[in-house]
Amino acid sequence: MWCTGGYDGYSPISEKTRVLARGYSQWGRSRFGLEALWAKDSADAATDLELAEGVKLSSDLPGQRTTTVGGSLWWLYQLGEREQMFFRYDDLNPSREVPEKGLRSIQAALSFQYSESVILALFYDQLEKQAMHSTTSPKSEKIGVTAKVTF
Repeated sequence: MWCTGGYDGYSPISEKTRVLARGYSQWGRSRFGLEALWAKDSADAATDLELAEGVKLSSDLPGQRTTTVGGSLWWLYQLGEREQMFFRYDDLNPSREVPEKGLRSIQAALSFQYSESVILALFYDQLEKQAMHSTTSPKSEKIGVTAKVTF
């Protein structure tokens, strides 16, 4: 088991503050972890396409600071010698001061290590955005097969 964290405080000119905490543990065939983020930034720094397509905090909060909060949970389970199951949940609110800007995502995968250098995976990925998050579609889902080949 391990835990780590960090704090960054920048000058009043850039007005950035970050707190990030992570934890990880292993129990039997399971590994699991969590991450938490708290940040305070100038809303003018979060320009279009830097945060997400269509997200403009600078127009919502001109000249102000905004608070970002988020977190992630993940779980990895070793099914057999070559098979693993993975699950991850993310929740992010890029601005507590502007309602309905958050997003949530869920990822799940089943992987099989075919050889020393080839891993195949079947995955599911869902992204759900709150009403005022961006101009893009509020919900997207993907199902697919992917491979990792190392040489």
